[in-house]
Amino acid sequence: MTHARNRITAWKKKCILRFATWNIKSFNNKDQETLKELKDNKIDICALQETKKKGKGQLQYDDYLVIYSGVEKQTRAKEGVAIAVARKYQSNIRHCSYVSSRILVVRMETGDQKLNIVSVYSPEDNKPKQERESFYDQLQNTIQSLPSDQHILILGDFNARIGNQIIPGIKQRFNENVLNDNGELMIDLCTFNELRINNTFYDHKEQHKFTFSNTRGHRSTIDYIVTNRYIHPLQILDIRTLNSADVGSDHSLLLAKIKLKFKPHKKLGQATQEVKINIESLWGLSIKQLYEKRLTEKIQVNPIKAEDSINTSWEKLKNNIKEAAYEALGTRSIKRNNSTKINKTPWFRPEIKEKCREKKIAYLNYRTANRSRRCSGQN
Repeated sequence: MTHARNRITAWKKKCILRFATWNIKSFNNKDQETLKELKDNKIDICALQETKKKGKGQLQYDDYLVIYSGVEKQTRAKEGVAIAVARKYQSNIRHCSYVSSRILVVRMETGDQKLNIVSVYSPEDNKPKQERESFYDQLQNTIQSLPSDQHILILGDFNARIGNQIIPGIKQRFNENVLNDNGELMIDLCTFNELRINNTFYDHKEQHKFTFSNTRGHRSTIDYIVTNRYIHPLQILDIRTLNSADVGSDHSLLLAKIKLKFKPHKKLGQATQEVKINIESLWGLSIKQLYEKRLTEKIQVNPIKAEDSINTSWEKLKNNIKEAAYEALGTRSIKRNNSTKINKTPWFRPEIKEKCREKKIAYLNYRTANRSRRCSGQN
């Protein structure tokens, strides 16, 4: 009997997934730092907002697959949403819907059920009303397009302050008392679709409820984890912010522990090898000097002439750079899994990791000092 109970307990633990949502204020140039924070906090699936990554597609890293949807490549980098899925759950993905730079849907298979994960990033409350209403219309259409008998999990930055008035089955009182226009739009959406705003059902300390803090120390809750009625309230074990996670954003990582019958597939698709120039070797001074020498030689042998057309000039320049790089820098192999890019990013070296660690310690000390000042002010 004891062994049977132990097996049941172990099975239950395996079914608890750690979902999260996080506005990271840009994924570009700090992708490794972001994913390291997710791994350190044992996040299985995370919705990311304000990634500012253009276009749409998928990026494979060591520990996560990042599916992203952003603005067109010819426009200024802004907005952008993504969903990071831990490696062991990647083969559960069945479909991706790149709705817009503010809405992304990933459908996953969880045994005998389908789970639709939606990452959202609403326009700020000071944006034109038409823009904000257009976003909610698009989100409504997205929800209606999903099968009504499947699990729906919406995670994101709604830029909405929804107050603490109780709406049975929709929201509870454990929230700040401020209500803004975006908050009214969000409440209308959730009421119409019978969606549960789960943050408001957990009575945590303030530092674990507020998801946003500006430079003046003003705090609010604008990031939420929302579910439809097919995810039972008892399946949601806890929701709180993890303030120790830091990538230089004014938003906190919001964690949800959710119990699901989620069986990860063991094998991923076969990866193929692709040869790339080893640009990381430029970290070495001798290699850098060798490359400069080789490039000078190539330009002298194959110079751009005044009578050359633009296309001819470009071809000469490109060939000179590539040939010098192949000779001086060498090559390295990169794996590709179907159409998914594999990002190893060797530049994220130990010294950079150490700087990130130092920055994180300074950030935690700053938050602790701020909290102490607030407490002394209240006294």
